[in-house]
Amino acid sequence: MDEWCKDTKKELKTLLNKPDTVVLVEDEMMFLTQTTFQKIWLPIGKYPKVDISVTRKRKCIYGFLNVQTGKEHAFSFQGANTKETIKSVKKIGELYKNRKLLFCGTMRIGINQKNLKCFCAKLNIDSI
Repeated sequence: MDEWCKDTKKELKTLLNKPDTVVLVEDEMMFLTQTTFQKIWLPIGKYPKVDISVTRKRKCIYGFLNVQTGKEHAFSFQGANTKETIKSVKKIGELYKNRKLLFCGTMRIGINQKNLKCFCAKLNIDSI
């Protein structure tokens, strides 16, 4: 682990000084809602009744931070799967056209998925 950290630190220092490379820290989060309503005021002798809403809403946010400039980017989608991840990568790729992108963060795990890895290679995106 120490060797990996040492090598990665050297690589990052080199990449941070390249004008054609953008280093982005990435993370995603998901919000889920499923509301529970409880009736508190009850007639004497009645049992409490709990109504549960069967509708559940979901929102996923993909966030990117440009390490060199401090600029933040966030994209919202209905889910968090390879398809939505590719959409967020495509959007960030459009913002930094003609530049090599390096992702640091949780997406680097997803980049190893076959479809996402292939897509990222086309956009000149790598991860560490």
